[in-house]
Amino acid sequence: MIRNDQTAVACPRSFCEFCSRVLKEAAAFLSLPQAMEVSVLLADSKAMQVLNFTYRQKDETTDVLAFPQSEAGEPFYVDDVLILGDIVVNMEIVQEESVARGHSLEQETAFLLVHGFLHLLGYEHGEEFAGEMRDKQTAVLNDLQVFDQAEIEGKEEWYGT
Repeated sequence: MIRNDQTAVACPRSFCEFCSRVLKEAAAFLSLPQAMEVSVLLADSKAMQVLNFTYRQKDETTDVLAFPQSEAGEPFYVDDVLILGDIVVNMEIVQEESVARGHSLEQETAFLLVHGFLHLLGYEHGEEFAGEMRDKQTAVLNDLQVFDQAEIEGKEEWYGT
């Protein structure tokens, strides 16, 4: 489910369908069950700042937040559907970063959706796990063919590392 709660960046139905496709294809690449659910909220910077403060005690906006359904790392099913959790994407930052990096809105959003999706699956980007998460994200993005492979390899600054 994709919900657009912001008005700063135009997100027509086709954009929301693109977001759904990114998540479905990422799930298939990662061999997850077809019967799974991820909720996505497209938000603005103000809403993201509130969420970031409420759940992470950081009084600043951010690009993406992920809220796994199961904190214990155990799969959570409802009626045989794997419920992974929620991803919140800051569309104002998506727009800023897409311009700064020379990407389309779709490319930048796909990057953040995959990043949030991996967090829902338990991947982290702290010092110990940064390479593992980055490698997995690069592999998924390459499979999605949203970027040229050469465009994303070696771009550690994209990952904040």
